[in-house]
Order: sequence, then C-alpha cells, then structure tokens
Amino acid sequence: MSIPARILAFTGLALSACFPSVLVGENPLATDGPESSTGLESSTGPEPSTGAPTSGDPGTGEPSEAVCGDGVVDGDEACDDGNDEPNDGCGVNCTRTGEVAWTVEGAGWIEGFATGPDGTIYLCTFGVVNEPAFVRAFTPDGTELWSSSAPHPGEIAVSPTGQIFLANPVTGIHTFNPDGALVATWDPFPDVGIFGLAAADDALYVGTGDPEIEGQLVVHRLDLATGEPVWEAHTPEGITTIPEQLVIAGDRLLVPGYLFNDEGRRSMLAAFDRGTGEMLSLELADPAAPAWSSLAVFGDGDLALAGRGLEPDGLLVRRLTADLEEAWTDFTPYGTGTSPRPEKVAAGPQGHVAVVGYDAGDNDSAIVRLLDGEGATLWSSRFASPQDNERDGADGVAFGPDYLVVGGSISTEDEGGHVTSQWWLRRFVID
Repeated sequence: MSIPARILAFTGLALSACFPSVLVGENPLATDGPESSTGLESSTGPEPSTGAPTSGDPGTGEPSEAVCGDGVVDGDEACDDGNDEPNDGCGVNCTRTGEVAWTVEGAGWIEGFATGPDGTIYLCTFGVVNEPAFVRAFTPDGTELWSSSAPHPGEIAVSPTGQIFLANPVTGIHTFNPDGALVATWDPFPDVGIFGLAAADDALYVGTGDPEIEGQLVVHRLDLATGEPVWEAHTPEGITTIPEQLVIAGDRLLVPGYLFNDEGRRSMLAAFDRGTGEMLSLELADPAAPAWSSLAVFGDGDLALAGRGLEPDGLLVRRLTADLEEAWTDFTPYGTGTSPRPEKVAAGPQGHVAVVGYDAGDNDSAIVRLLDGEGATLWSSRFASPQDNERDGADGVAFGPDYLVVGGSISTEDEGGHVTSQWWLRRFVID
C-alpha cells in the first residue's frame, strides 16, 4: 500500500506528533474548544432554506412551506431534528446522514486497516517525521488497547485466531501476536510489490506482481506458522492486470480490479482455488468495464463490489450472488462539482453495504455511504472542508453488529508547502 494519493498531491512533508483523542457527539474533527481545528463539516447537498417557518395562510388553507431546521418533517424532507449538527443522523439540509458516535485521531496517515474476529480494530499508521510506523489496536468503543512500533508501514490482515500480519515489499511480512508483540519476520519474495493480504486459520495469502513479467498477477499461499511458500498461481501472460485487493470467499480467493487484453479494458474479478491455487476465472463480463476498487463477502457467500464505471463515468456498487450473478447495481454518475471515488466496501450482517472513499470534485472530501440489502441508500455523509489546502478521504471500513467503523486521513499544506497529516477513526451508528 502506498502513500495516499491525496497526500502525494502536496509537496514536502513535515508532520508533528500528537496523542490520539476521542471526541463524542461533536464534529468528528473538532477540538475541545469552540472552533474546529480543521474546519470540516459533514454535508450532503445544498444549504437549507433560510426562510422563516410558516403555519400556512389561514385565509387560503395553503399548507406550510417545508423549512429545514424547524423540527417538523414536511414536504420532501427525510428528517428534521431542529438543529444544525451535521453528524447526528440528520444533516443541515434535512437529509439522512451518518450519526457519529465517536472519533479517534492521531498524527500521520493510515496505511493499513483491518478488524479482528472479536471486533478489535487495527490500524497501521505512518508519516510522522523521525517516528516509525505503528500498529495500533482499538476496542469497538474507541479505546486504544496498545500501539506497537513496526519496521515499516504496510497492509494489515488478521487471522481468525487474532494473529496480525503486516506486509511491506521492502522489509517483508511481519507477524504480531494479539497483544501487539512482534514475533517473526518473513521475506519470501523481496522487493516485489504487494497489493493484497488475507489470513485464514491455516494459511496466509499474499497478492503480488511478477518480477519478470510486467502486468502479471501472482497469488501466493504461505504456511501460517512458518511463512514458507506452499504454492503460487499466475494469471496468463499477455494480459495486463491492475489488481486492487485480495479477499477470501469460502473456498476461493478473489481479486477485483481491471485488466487490458486484445479487446481493450475489461472488468476483472480473478478467482483462484484456495487449496490448489488453480485459477478458476479472470474476467467479469460487463459492457461498462468498471474498474473495481474493492470487494467484500456476505455471510451467505454473496459479494459486494464497489468501483468506477467507464461509459458513463460514475460510482458503481453491485451485489453479486455466490455464483457471480448480478443481484442489483446502484450507479451514481459524476456531476458538476462532484466526483465520488470509492476506496473500500464492506458487507454487513443485515445485508447492509457500506462504501467509503473521497469526492474528488469537492476538494477531496471524505465520503461514507450506507445502502440496504436491496441497494437503496439509507444515508450518505460527506466530510467537506472549505479550505483549499486540505485533503480528506476514507480508506478503510468494517461492520460491527450494530455499527460501522471507518478510518481515513486528512492532510493540510501550509504556505511554505509543508504537509501535516492526521489519521482518524470514526464509529457510526446503524439503527
């Protein structure tokens, strides 16, 4: 995993350390004082009406005009809680938004995000000058359990037994026990780019490129106890693959992304047998040739995919059955001043789908969107900043039994071109 593109858009790097803090029932990135330290606010559309509430014309019997903020749900308002707090489930324009239960913050940005079988949240953070990377563990209520320095930043995976793995192409694969102690380092394929990591109860799966054949995708199975290679599988030569993630789905390994062959750009959902490494399929037929950014698996074996369409451009969310048949698709076209880019998708226990990323058409604002099991949007939050020198985005997402946890980073450039970054972790309420 590389430095987020939103941070690379700035030049220079000068990050100062700070301690994580938990903010409850406030603007997600606000300080304890009356003003926000970042100027961020959640927004989902145009400003609310500023006209005075009316009770109708007694002479004509005309109904009252809907006024957002009067505490009465009228007209096409989805909600009206009578306040202008944007993160309490009802936005400033009376549309449904995510209700933020708490936010934890720290210096740097998120390089890895994962959750364990018991709901523990794990982050790999990096980006503070003269400080190493850290692997951090949090309880579902936002309490930090521990932080452990890591040799280098990278993607995180957690096994069903709680063993933690961090992968970096320079320093190898580092294993931590559930208490955060570094117990081993493996280096089975040095200096090869790593795009995906997935841990099962008996194996660690790693997705890399081929050092000899440009564009070829390789999936490796490693022994979970020793890190020794068990097998490796390759996609065919002559096809350029752009993989995004490696996901365990029952007895298969799935890799979303896109590819280029003799017919041009095609949608990719590569599938491999977990036991043998045999490649089962490569393309996912779709005339729009979407570039899939992320994939998640439901408990019944169905799949949730998020990505970007090609013709027309826009954000795609799709649910597939276990045999890769389309159940539904939700499409949000790019418009004037809005260009939502998905980063990660998660599948919830009640059939919910959550998509997170950033809106590139609004100064790189973090976006979080929740859909129900039929593909209808339940709520959407956009954490917008009025400052041109700020970039924000969400990079990780996971469900709990009745909540959603999202991780992201915000970076700020000063007048001298130096960049400071801050990672954040938020819990949203699902009712």
